[in-house]
Amino acid sequence: MPKLIGLFHRKEGLSAGEFRDYYENHHAPFAMSHFAHLFASYTRNYVDPPYAEGGAPANHDGIDVVTEIVFHDDAAMHEMFAMADRDPSLREAIATDEAAFMNPAANRILLVADHPSTPRARPV
Repeated sequence: MPKLIGLFHRKEGLSAGEFRDYYENHHAPFAMSHFAHLFASYTRNYVDPPYAEGGAPANHDGIDVVTEIVFHDDAAMHEMFAMADRDPSLREAIATDEAAFMNPAANRILLVADHPSTPRARPV
């Protein structure tokens, strides 16, 4: 299944708690109200202290959340983007909502495909 990975940064002036609160109580419900039928799963992985506040590896890059959206199939992924392209008011609503709590210039989105490995027990 295709997957979108979002590496998102909070807007300057927001605490990690404010960022998480907005994402969970505003942005995630907004996204689900428009696109849930296309998602197999939608997961937010927050970078928690001590990692978010100075204990992070040097390559942390200030990322506050790693978002994973798994789509049912390629058609579902393409449909999500097409919906925003077809509807300027939806595209504007997404941009406005993201600007309320994210730093769009710092954010990164990756489209990836899983290639899982099955862990094997170590010989004793």
